[in-house]
Amino acid sequence: MLGYDVVKVDGRNTLQISEEGAVIVRRIFDWFLQGMTMAEIARELINQGIKTSVGKDLWRGSTVKHILTNVTYTGNKLTRVRTKDLFTNKTTKHMRDEIAIENCHPPIISMQVFEQTQKRLEEIKPKRKSTGPKGNKHSLSGRMTCHRCGYRLNNYPTRRVNYWKCQASDIGACDFTSIREDRLREILLEGFKQKFDMTSNSVFDTAKKVLQKINQKDHFEFHRLRWMAELELAKEGKGELAKVEQAYKEFEQHIARIEDDRIFRNQTLSWLETVLNIEEFLETITIEQLRAWLMGAVIYSPDDYRIEWVDGTETIVGEMPNNLQKEEILESQSNKKFQKQQEHEPLYQIIDAEGHLKERSEESMQALMDREVIKIEPKKGQSMLKTIEKNLRDHPSSTTNQPVTKPLRTAAYCRVSTDREEQLTSYKTQVAYYTYLILKDPRYEFAGIFADEGISGKSLKNRTDFKKLMDECTRGNIDLILCKSISRFSRNTLETLKAVRLLKSLPRPVHIYFEKENIHTEDADSELLITIFGSIAQEESINIGNSIAWGKRSMAKRGIIKVGNANYGYRIGEKHQWIIHEEEAKVVRRIYAELQAGKNYTQIITGLTKDRIPSPKGKDVWSLSTVKGILQNVVYKGDYLYQKYITVDTLEEKTAPNEGELPQYYIEGHHEPIIAPEEWEKVQSIIQKRSEAFKQLNYQKYSKDQHKNSSFTENLYCGECGNVLGYERSLERRGSNGTKEINRWVCRLAEKYYAVNGCSSQRFHQDYLEKHFINLLKRLEQDETFQQEVERVIAQTVLSAQELKQEVEAQRRMEQLNQELYEAVDEELHKDGQDHQRVDALSEKIVKLHQQLKDFSDRKKLAEHYRNEFKELKKEIKKLNDETSQSFPADLFERFVEQATVYKDGKIVYHLSLGLEWSTDERYEDYQKMISLKRKAERHARRKEKQAEFLKGPEVIALLEYCEEPRRWGEILAFMNTKMTISESYFRKSIVLPLIEEGMLHKDFIPGSQSKRKYYMVKK
Repeated sequence: MLGYDVVKVDGRNTLQISEEGAVIVRRIFDWFLQGMTMAEIARELINQGIKTSVGKDLWRGSTVKHILTNVTYTGNKLTRVRTKDLFTNKTTKHMRDEIAIENCHPPIISMQVFEQTQKRLEEIKPKRKSTGPKGNKHSLSGRMTCHRCGYRLNNYPTRRVNYWKCQASDIGACDFTSIREDRLREILLEGFKQKFDMTSNSVFDTAKKVLQKINQKDHFEFHRLRWMAELELAKEGKGELAKVEQAYKEFEQHIARIEDDRIFRNQTLSWLETVLNIEEFLETITIEQLRAWLMGAVIYSPDDYRIEWVDGTETIVGEMPNNLQKEEILESQSNKKFQKQQEHEPLYQIIDAEGHLKERSEESMQALMDREVIKIEPKKGQSMLKTIEKNLRDHPSSTTNQPVTKPLRTAAYCRVSTDREEQLTSYKTQVAYYTYLILKDPRYEFAGIFADEGISGKSLKNRTDFKKLMDECTRGNIDLILCKSISRFSRNTLETLKAVRLLKSLPRPVHIYFEKENIHTEDADSELLITIFGSIAQEESINIGNSIAWGKRSMAKRGIIKVGNANYGYRIGEKHQWIIHEEEAKVVRRIYAELQAGKNYTQIITGLTKDRIPSPKGKDVWSLSTVKGILQNVVYKGDYLYQKYITVDTLEEKTAPNEGELPQYYIEGHHEPIIAPEEWEKVQSIIQKRSEAFKQLNYQKYSKDQHKNSSFTENLYCGECGNVLGYERSLERRGSNGTKEINRWVCRLAEKYYAVNGCSSQRFHQDYLEKHFINLLKRLEQDETFQQEVERVIAQTVLSAQELKQEVEAQRRMEQLNQELYEAVDEELHKDGQDHQRVDALSEKIVKLHQQLKDFSDRKKLAEHYRNEFKELKKEIKKLNDETSQSFPADLFERFVEQATVYKDGKIVYHLSLGLEWSTDERYEDYQKMISLKRKAERHARRKEKQAEFLKGPEVIALLEYCEEPRRWGEILAFMNTKMTISESYFRKSIVLPLIEEGMLHKDFIPGSQSKRKYYMVKK
């Protein structure tokens, strides 16, 4: 490999650094860490005249990537990566357990450089969109060659059409122009026409015979054995080994191509049976079908090429000039040689000559704040200052009776419930006001502004900054919360009280001060006051909702319905009239027509999905509930049923079917129908009949599910498509042993077999998922690599010495700016003409510094969190290993696993709360084999048990009594058949031999007898 030579040390091969190659390897890593792409690195290597490890002039991005991802350059070795087939010489990867060997040879680059490289590779890795099953090669892959340079033609698929061009043309080393795939089909078809006489009526028979003849001769096991024998003879000195090996290599390359092509020959032979004439053949044949006769093609231009056929013949179309050699083409591209750079131009930028990272200056951290503090806008600064002045005058004292020994870490919570402009002004005013209020008061230490914009206060759902505020309080980072009023905090009294009690019960209690109501939760009567004022706010919210609903019902009485969104198939006009959307209406009519034609729901869903018709919600896959809803909705016959559903909880906005709680209003002829009323009624009749027929089948219902592992719900994701895994159960028949319930988890997209872009994943037994996690935990205790990885994550999270200095400086600067802001605001508020620009500038600087300090603080806490989690995980794993029970540790899964990604081969990658991902080499195939062996053992045990019971039965007891005297084989067989019908073989295997093994029956010669035949008798 590049950078190493293989040498013998103490009689064994080892790697020794080749300094010339090592310099190249280090340059590649250095270039990549500087920001160059792999394609740019490959181009630079070619320009410098550097050859690859196998002596080629052409570098590719994949060659560079192989070097960047090869752990061997760190001095370590990963063995058993590839497996070579003895007969075919084909190599496959990751078939066996791989073994990592550390420090087995000198490193070219450090592990730190390698890890930084892998990190950047992961960052620039494109997000692949699911385009179908992975690993599907094009049928012509590896069979097309450029005549100009001798390199392969590669396939470059795009959204509309595929292109083919050579590898050298990618870097401008060859002037081959790309060929569209439809043009390539024409090229191959023209060659086919020249090989076979298309005017002959027997052309199909001739073409078939070629394929059939090859199929009859493409089994080469005998020839391979002959070559293996010749190789052994050559190794013993009975032939020229090099020539034999070369001939064998050429033989394997040839037959491998023929064997790989059998699938194309079989498919084409089947297709030829359906072709009626030559015109249809020429019009419909595809590249995959032409591929059956094709062994390869060498192309100079779309008009000049040579095709090699499977029967060993060639067809040349046009003129094929003498091709340039690869070396000549690359030589014409550049005649540069690899040399060390001048002294003033360093050889490496990121790493040193030993392959270690150089010391680099700390990068300035970018402020990435999840919550945003909005500064006072320049155009509205004066009005903001006036608002602050007014609020400060009206602001009541929030002090408590207890003396303050140190500043309270104080945060503010702001919220407006709509996105209207006047509400946004209120929102920004709250932010500006509390920023200054906290910073100006010496009793307060600024702990942040938490603000939710355009969010309803009825519930705590979707209020991201409110949740962040509660998290900060739980971590002990806040002592006091300021809020304008109870209604700003929440309009739900119960949730307000829950939050207040939770904050007061923390190890370091947190209190809330509501300004408008002048309530401080540290006071004894605060909960009573919150209940009173909160109930008023909650009742206000409920009354507003009820008033709106009453107004809509009053309009419905008069036949007026105003809805924001119409049903699928309709649009709302300017005057609230319903207008048919013709494209969607066609889909609705199709659904009704297919049901009347006899299709069931599944067939309708399958058809809609396969035809790529988006569902009403814009999804690729239709659901059963959507189709049933369209078929049963009176909207499609032109009527409207108002208040079909009602709101049962105004605060939570929960709805339920209206079963008489409120009046319903049925409006006939409300809008133009998509389905005629008579047809709609006919469809309802069909649905009713099918429902009654299904009920008569009297299917057995599942019992209440008691086996679902709820820890997996919404925590398992498909590694193939990214969808969540759902739970399902079924009954599996076990012969005479009845049925057994099977609990499985399956990708929600994979179970929809009719999806066009479906998922190739499979179903997984819940037992496998549970055992996989248990086995992972057991291995972690002794896994040093895992411990090292956790320590690496922690080391990356903690602050460096430079960052600690930056933190101290930021704290000093923050104190200075706080004082400047206080003085500036105080000065401006007492001026006749207020100048807000200085206040704006200082506020902006403070917010940025606060964010920087928060980032530092968050990283410290995160590192401490990782340490504590790792400590707890080790403690829990030790407990688990000490226990004899193998039950699933649900508490550990829910605590330490944020989510798990399950791939179709059963590989599970756990995203741990320690900040890293981890997995094992356990696969679903191994589990299935284990289950199969277990069932086989159970069946064997049942047979043994049944046999043991039979040997104690009356028939065998009678046989033993009969054998008190010596008996010949024929006698005991005849006797047994008087008791039961039994064959000779079964009698010997199931009765006689077990009795002999148990020592109950004896087989021997009779003492003193002249007979040479053995007798059977009871052993005494």
